[in-house]
Amino acid sequence: MRRKKGDGKGTQAMKSLDLESFWSRLPAFRVVAEHGSLPAASQLLRLSPSAISRSIHLLEEDLGRPLFSRDGGRLQLTSSGKCFLEAVRRSMRLVDDGATALRGEEHAGPFRLSAPAALLGAIAVEVVRRERGEHPGWTFSLSCDGDARGVVSGIVDVAVVVAPGPPSDELEVHALGEVAMGVYCGRAHPLWARQQAPVPEVLAQPFLVSADSTLVAGWPAHWRTTTALELVGAEGAVAACVASLGLAALPCAMVAAPVAAGTLRQLLAVVVPPLRLHALRRPLLAADRARLVIDRLASVVRDLPGATL
Repeated sequence: MRRKKGDGKGTQAMKSLDLESFWSRLPAFRVVAEHGSLPAASQLLRLSPSAISRSIHLLEEDLGRPLFSRDGGRLQLTSSGKCFLEAVRRSMRLVDDGATALRGEEHAGPFRLSAPAALLGAIAVEVVRRERGEHPGWTFSLSCDGDARGVVSGIVDVAVVVAPGPPSDELEVHALGEVAMGVYCGRAHPLWARQQAPVPEVLAQPFLVSADSTLVAGWPAHWRTTTALELVGAEGAVAACVASLGLAALPCAMVAAPVAAGTLRQLLAVVVPPLRLHALRRPLLAADRARLVIDRLASVVRDLPGATL
């Protein structure tokens, strides 16, 4: 509750209590602003929707202007809300970075790294392996669903992406290099014995299709193909290709092992443009590990194998 005037505590005590209440409402505002609904915020914060709604209402009273408007059942930030969200993000980030620096945890604790599912093993896992060799105290959390929004909101420390979008005050974009792509077939596929089959003949064969946009990021628009099998993610694409269920456009680094084992073969006539990888991170506000991890990512990408014949 707000302290009433005339309670003997004085003006300064009143201001301190107001500021304390004000700060306590910021996490609820940020989660609602970034997820757009009270139920989602309720689940993340483990608070009732009514409690969160009241916090937002009191915050709007403190600021003297609305932060949200309703569009159907979804909350939309007003122009004031967008401006305030940026201020809250920067403030929370500074506090977090400052606390980390004071605790001396620049090289310890969990680091949240995301990479496309098709490259999670070849890139993210390799980064962890190399960094553990130099920094045994480092721990990592790996995922394959990081994007610009996750980086800006602090859910992910660094995200490896194919389509980064432009840099901004909230986001740094670092080029990592290119990953070679190829079209592959299994031993039982009709084109296994015809590695030099011409492009029209290759494109006439059914292909494996994945919902992971990483695998088709560089696919020329004029190449028309039919679908042999639809996959939710990239994880099963290699196994399906080895089983000769269809041709697949895959990162060469992803299939180095089955190619070496003789269960996959690259069809040489089809030249797929490489994937251009970028790393996303928040702007540097204090000493952290993101810069070191990005340098390591670039090193790992440079070391990836090209087309393995």
